[in-house]
Amino acid sequence: LTDGHSKLSGDDWAYGLNLGLLYELDEETRFGVSYRSQIEHRLEGDMTLSGVGALSGIYPYHSDLTLPETLLLSAYRRLDDRWAVMGDLVWTRWSRYHEIRIEFDNGMPDDVTVEDWEDSWRITLGTEYRRNARWTFRAGIAFDQSPISGAQLRTPRLPGSDRRWISLGASYHPTDTVAIDFAYAHLFFA
Repeated sequence: LTDGHSKLSGDDWAYGLNLGLLYELDEETRFGVSYRSQIEHRLEGDMTLSGVGALSGIYPYHSDLTLPETLLLSAYRRLDDRWAVMGDLVWTRWSRYHEIRIEFDNGMPDDVTVEDWEDSWRITLGTEYRRNARWTFRAGIAFDQSPISGAQLRTPRLPGSDRRWISLGASYHPTDTVAIDFAYAHLFFA
């Protein structure tokens, strides 16, 4: 009965840059590199505070948030007319993410959550089987490293750990110009 509750809502528009390059070694082999820039946000919104007596109310706030840049390297190799293998390696610069700072417009003290995340990597491997002109099946695995460096930095707001992925998918082409894709991914994490 003595617990207080807070709910934050906010929004912002921001822009970034995506660049990519695909190199085709031959008809069966291609390599790619992709870069996505960091994106600077200035979130503005309200915190609704309840269950704390006279302090309950709506408090306007703003928060600066930088989402990190990523760099992706990928490869694709067709083995024959039915089978292909592919993979990628993704680096995300989470080390620029130090804290979540909520600054209230009424002079109330800032709400600060220390993050101090580390850069992270994700590696994926996959295969594709083309049964015929209408059906293609895919399967893949991935390891996705958490940027959270230790339990002391894990919070209920952003709980995270290393993740292992298993994914399955299929594409159905009822006509030459229409494709229907199905996909399922299961993530395992501590």
